Amino acid sequence: MRNILLSTQFGKAIVAVLLIMLFILPVSASEHLNSTVSLLSPSTVLSSTVYVNWNNTHGPWDGTLQHPYQRIQDGIDNAVSNDEVFVFHGTYYENIVIYQFNINVHGERCNDTIIDGHGFGTCVRFTDDFSTISNFTIQHSGAQGNDSAVALDANHCIVLKNIIRLNFYGVYAINDDNKIYDNNFLNNTIPAYSVAANVWNDGATGGNFWEGLARVDADENGIIDTPYDIPGGADQDLLPLLHQYGSIMNLDTGKVFLTINAAIEHYSTTDGNVISVAMDTYWEHVVICKELTIDGQNRTQTILDGHQNDTVVRILAANVILQGFTVQNSGSLETDYGVSVENQRTSLVDLLVQDNHHGIIFRMNGDDGLVYRCTVRDNAWNGIYISPGCYGNLIKSTILQGNGFCGLMIYETSYNTVYYNSFIDNHMQAFDSGFNIWDNGYPLGGNYWSDYTGVDANHDGIGDTPYAITGGVGQDRYPLLHVYYGNDTTPPYIQIVSPTSGLYIRNHRFFGRFLPSQILIYGKITIQVNASDAQSGVREVRFYLDQNSIPEAVVTLAPYTWTWQKPSLLKHSHVVTVVTFDYAGNYNQTAFTVRRWL
Repeated sequence: MRNILLSTQFGKAIVAVLLIMLFILPVSASEHLNSTVSLLSPSTVLSSTVYVNWNNTHGPWDGTLQHPYQRIQDGIDNAVSNDEVFVFHGTYYENIVIYQFNINVHGERCNDTIIDGHGFGTCVRFTDDFSTISNFTIQHSGAQGNDSAVALDANHCIVLKNIIRLNFYGVYAINDDNKIYDNNFLNNTIPAYSVAANVWNDGATGGNFWEGLARVDADENGIIDTPYDIPGGADQDLLPLLHQYGSIMNLDTGKVFLTINAAIEHYSTTDGNVISVAMDTYWEHVVICKELTIDGQNRTQTILDGHQNDTVVRILAANVILQGFTVQNSGSLETDYGVSVENQRTSLVDLLVQDNHHGIIFRMNGDDGLVYRCTVRDNAWNGIYISPGCYGNLIKSTILQGNGFCGLMIYETSYNTVYYNSFIDNHMQAFDSGFNIWDNGYPLGGNYWSDYTGVDANHDGIGDTPYAITGGVGQDRYPLLHVYYGNDTTPPYIQIVSPTSGLYIRNHRFFGRFLPSQILIYGKITIQVNASDAQSGVREVRFYLDQNSIPEAVVTLAPYTWTWQKPSLLKHSHVVTVVTFDYAGNYNQTAFTVRRWL
């Protein structure tokens, strides 16, 4: 009898749960998303993933991982509430409508999972509630009426972690209670427009990056100090991002941060992690207190700027690697440095350290460090200073140029090694009051000294007499006769950024899809290239027009651009050639043909 009673009670419980699932849960989708107390957790709600891959050109197409749909709209059409439409990287020339309730359309990688409206209409339109689009580049909407990258004709939807660029409107919102954050708005005619009440920031991760917004961040938290007003109504992004979302990332954990210091200090960042920093200017004073690699994307375009205050970078932990940055604009006090190394086994690699009071100092426990393939120039006092008690440091393949007092100061300490460097026009090239090594022996040689007056009778590239170091008995026994660039035989990298295929009217691009192999230009055009050289660095980029042997422009610092303004009245077809040189004399070039009027 007892077993029958238990069985009956159990059956009633099952029936009750089924009734709750049928009648209570569908009442409000927001209870699924936002409630922390629920009869069913999100992980227990039945859901599935619908896959999309542009590369599945021949089918079959059923939305499985083995047979994904080729078009995003097909994935949406075959999804149901609570499904995810997962889109593999590629370019999808579509105008999609998210009309399903509570689905998540998610790109594999935002940089190269692209929804391209090919210049017509709106790229992504929401017409039902509680759905999300995330992790895409959304570009090239039409330019009529309210054409936009994303149109919000629904409520409670989320636009998250997208690159929204080259559209008429970035986001056009006519309904309420949507969330738009962690997006990068780039080169849209009107970044956003809202006649409703929506949320443009998240308290935990900030708001969006708005190109062209005044970048003032007095407290160095990665949030611009003034809100961004959304045209059309009263909406504001209260926490606009100083840098593009995703610029600072821990490659080991995948977490994104708003500042370099936040990435270092976060509890999830542990010894051995790599912090990747994208090209931009970072106005913060960085303190590295863990054994990390801080990796800048490009040393001339990834800039740590102290805005004339204090030391820019302090390295307090051992086994730190700092590479790929420009470090500039420390304070002007005797205690202010570009980089202060205060622990053992620090590696400074591929840095440009300029316009500080002192460039680099090794102090405290700054032993067994490395300065390799850096340029340390135009600092007010010392380029590099190795202070008393710091031993075992190696300065190699580095340019020390134009520093106000001394290129390399080694003061009352010994057992440091210096070779393959170039000392150029420092007030005092070097000072050594200890016992340090200034060459790598013969025939490998020592350093290049711009004020060396010796001769090279046997033409082996090494001076026949030593170069005396000021301050004591130190000497470079085998001074080099030429600036040292190692064995750099690799040409620099060069890539055309703009213009690409399409019609350009006064620097604005149209019809890229329909002109896949032509560049048509009306009016002035800005030509931009990416150029880099990992070993000796980019010396200059030259822009040539047609067969002219004289360049139209020579650019020595990034960004490498030339604005072609002179009218083209009679000749419409032109060849633009771009040539880049590195400091070792290697060069690379690329060319493209355009048709230009006026």
